[in-house]
Amino acid sequence: MKATFLKSALLTLCAVCMLVACKKEKDNLSVSISATSPTYVEGKVDLIIALSEVSTATVSASIAASGDIPEAALSFDKKVTIPAGSVTATVPVTVDASALEAGTYETTFTISSVTGGSISGSRNSCKVSLVIDPSEILPQVSIPSYSEAFTSGKAVFKVALDRSAEADVVVNFEVKTDLGEYQAVPASALTFANPVTIPAGSTELDVEVTLDESVLTKGQSYYAVISIASVSENAKVAARKVQTYIEALVNIEANLRSDWSVTFAGEYVKDEKTYHSIQTAGMGEEGTYYIFVFEGGYVAANFENPTDLAQTLEKVVSKYIGTENAYQIKKGETGWLYNIFPIGAYEIWLFGCTAEGHITGDYTTSTFHIDATAEELEAYNKWLGEWNVTRKDLTDKWEITQKYPGGSFYIQGIDGTSTVISDILVEADYDTANDQIIIYAQDCKIWTYKGVDYTVGLLGITTAGGLVSGSFDLAKVQKVDENTATIVSGGQVTLSSGTYDVGGMTFMAYDENGSGYVFNGQTFYTWPETMTRIIAINDDPVYNAFLGKWNIKRNDSEWDSEAKDWKDLGEVTDVWEITPKLAGYSYYISGIEGYDDLIIKADYDVTSGSFTVSEQNFTVDDYSFCLAGLFHYPGDASNEEGDYLYDSGATLFTATKDGDVINMAVGQAGSYGDFLSMQVYETADGKYYNLHDEGYALPNTLTKYVEPSSAPRHIFRSGRFMAPATRSFATGKSRRSSMQRAKLFAKDGRKVERNASVR
Repeated sequence: MKATFLKSALLTLCAVCMLVACKKEKDNLSVSISATSPTYVEGKVDLIIALSEVSTATVSASIAASGDIPEAALSFDKKVTIPAGSVTATVPVTVDASALEAGTYETTFTISSVTGGSISGSRNSCKVSLVIDPSEILPQVSIPSYSEAFTSGKAVFKVALDRSAEADVVVNFEVKTDLGEYQAVPASALTFANPVTIPAGSTELDVEVTLDESVLTKGQSYYAVISIASVSENAKVAARKVQTYIEALVNIEANLRSDWSVTFAGEYVKDEKTYHSIQTAGMGEEGTYYIFVFEGGYVAANFENPTDLAQTLEKVVSKYIGTENAYQIKKGETGWLYNIFPIGAYEIWLFGCTAEGHITGDYTTSTFHIDATAEELEAYNKWLGEWNVTRKDLTDKWEITQKYPGGSFYIQGIDGTSTVISDILVEADYDTANDQIIIYAQDCKIWTYKGVDYTVGLLGITTAGGLVSGSFDLAKVQKVDENTATIVSGGQVTLSSGTYDVGGMTFMAYDENGSGYVFNGQTFYTWPETMTRIIAINDDPVYNAFLGKWNIKRNDSEWDSEAKDWKDLGEVTDVWEITPKLAGYSYYISGIEGYDDLIIKADYDVTSGSFTVSEQNFTVDDYSFCLAGLFHYPGDASNEEGDYLYDSGATLFTATKDGDVINMAVGQAGSYGDFLSMQVYETADGKYYNLHDEGYALPNTLTKYVEPSSAPRHIFRSGRFMAPATRSFATGKSRRSSMQRAKLFAKDGRKVERNASVR
């Protein structure tokens, strides 16, 4: 029995040893990863998943990738299985580099988890690099132009390469026929070259498309969508801009119907709501018609003719109808519009439409006015004039002028931007019920700067800190008393992140691509702001004493094209004429540097009895002018003189009066504003041309002017500078005026860019 027990114990011990041995084998089995090459070879590489020893059971491993190459461009099995009895498995990896630019890309492959073993601590990842040489990148083909329109059955779009190719590139197109809710032009109605060839060395090609209008329904809007189907092997299709939309609006021609009429039939108030009536007559028995109401002058300002208006309305008619200023009507019906018209001038346009709801082109139009009552007009007029607007530590001067009597205003000077871009007029509505001015988001001006057209827009600033544009109220200006007002938030905007109050406003200039910049961005308007009326003081003797004509002496010179150098003209005398802008508070000045046609503004300080002139811009015909200061830095290798233009809207000089003499003192601290200079630049290219070599130094004195029997005058006509030549008795030679020298600068190329050296 003892022998039997011993034998049983030995068997048990062996079984335990075998189990321990098996468990030890499983715990010691580790999984590692490596690559057959440190780089992708022709976009491919193999990953090797290896076991530390042969396993008696199946082992699986999960693989993850990270690095510079987007996950979508990598293709590989993310989970691999190593069968029992095997020690390795191969995972092929391919990379699609067609969307990658030139450069070096690195991918790290990592074993993220293992079933049936453990991850090797030292070999749990490997790196693979991809180097794309610029010479190996294929040119990308795109169609960069959108929304072209057919004119007389023809349209043109571009097909372009982002870089030239060494060999011809062949491009094949296709016409899209399924455009969802939009009506597609049948492919059979379009004729164009397909395929086309972009020659080697070229980067773009124009493709002309001809439309057969006979197969299209009159009055129907169509869209032709042409996309790139394929390209030759030496190029690739760009990820974006691969199709163009060409609009076709067929056979709409506006036709004035003298037998139709549409008129404003008055208004009435019921239950504290104002209703406006539009009455029609003379239309046909059958059919429906569209009525559109616009602000007076809108159509003439935005459309060349009624045909353009009809075609545009046809495209958006479904969006207009049912809104507050457009609806459908039948013959003899009266249209009632509720409470949509403030005081102002308006125009009504009535268009006929087909049974399907498309504009036919037959139309009639009329205008009407909604005028203020005597009481409303009196309250409105009290807003006109100049106001000091305090924001943070700055004070702007708003000038509020009449747009439509009793109904709307123009405002200049918001955010101090008039010192940066001249003539920005903001439109505002007048709320007669609450005696408030309502300012709304809007585009205010097209501004050409350095050859680029910018749209200057008045935008809102939300409490979330973002800039927003759109059709909402930015601000309401409300009275505290007759001479004081406050500016408060005017509305809310809904963004993807929530609904926010409009907390302020500022201007932004943006080009056709949407890029731009904010003016005075560091001093946004925030609410509330205080406005104080500037009351004209007509009987201030100090203010009135500045009025009239004054002599000012300065040294002048001109460019000698023969000597290729500056010629000193000695001392010249300008005549400044100072006239009232707002009596007791501001002036207009003409004659600076001899330019009678250029009117600058000056502000009068009642307290100190002085006036100040700040840098400012203004436009005359085809030229924009900048009254700017010069300041001096020590010369360096690139700019020996060290002279710079300074035109940020700072004060140029302050003027005080002593008897019949006006003394001018530098208005900017330090060395800024030591010289006064008039600059001019052509808005076509935005280039500055200096009219003088230096301007003239300050301070200067002005003395009372005595009118002679005759005096030569500078003339500005048709966008050109013209002035009489004057004869120097000392030399007997003619010299040109400053205006003419500006043109010589342009011709001789001696231009002065903003913040460039001035000579």
